[in-house]
Amino acid sequence: QLNLQVYPNPFNSHCTFEVFLQKRAEVQITVYNLLGQVVRIISQEPLEAGIHHLKWDGRDGTGQEMSSGMYIYQLMSGKKRLTGRLLMLK
Repeated sequence: QLNLQVYPNPFNSHCTFEVFLQKRAEVQITVYNLLGQVVRIISQEPLEAGIHHLKWDGRDGTGQEMSSGMYIYQLMSGKKRLTGRLLMLK
């Protein structure tokens, strides 16, 4: 069992990825721009069973603030893949 909620959406300064795992699993959450380029990897590690709150501060991997707009997130864990959209409004 794998569940993901992202809030708030739209967001201003940061958003939270709430991940629920029924058992320990490798989890990767990646944020992309609309061109499909990686903006930031939020998580790329094994997580224990339970609920995890992972934050994105609206910055890319180098610490640069991203501009307002639509972003795509993808959570991958084993063979499961969850994808959605995030709207950053400043």
